[in-house]
Amino acid sequence: MITLFGKFVRHLRLDRDIVLKNMADVIGVSPAMLSGVENGKKSIPLDWEDKLVNHYKLDDKQQQQLHEAIVASINQVRVETKQSTYEKKELAVVFARSFEKIDDNTREELMKLLKEVQDSDSGGDS
Repeated sequence: MITLFGKFVRHLRLDRDIVLKNMADVIGVSPAMLSGVENGKKSIPLDWEDKLVNHYKLDDKQQQQLHEAIVASINQVRVETKQSTYEKKELAVVFARSFEKIDDNTREELMKLLKEVQDSDSGGDS
């Protein structure tokens, strides 16, 4: 079943006359992988958003649409913890187990906190 992300990417490709293979080359994957992601059979790698935004010079509206399409299309998130401390691994496990129970107020607080961490990281303050 095609995802919202798949619809966005296909629309982008058709609007710009880009074949699947060329977009796959830009992202650094096989055409089969890109097709699998478009069709919801494979997970969307986290770095694809930046790759698409930067290579295709998406405007603010397109960036927002892409971000929303990715969020709407994600069914599962994988967190790599090989290099993480025990405490960070524990945090990931507790978060995963509590995820569906998080109320709106807690979600808003967590989003605010995590965006602050993300913004400080992208600003070079880490």
